[in-house]
Amino acid sequence: MTDKVFLSTMVKFGVESINPEGEPFNPELHEAITIYRCPIKNLIPF
Repeated sequence: MTDKVFLSTMVKFGVESINPEGEPFNPELHEAITIYRCPIKNLIPF
């Protein structure tokens, strides 16, 4: 259910999924758009 809500929210805001498998690297599509530094030092995510 969480996945369904997430995907429907992305569609609502015009976010589209891409499938880059087999395509050459395109930095305009295949690169992270933001980086967030965690304020807690030595935090191990997950």
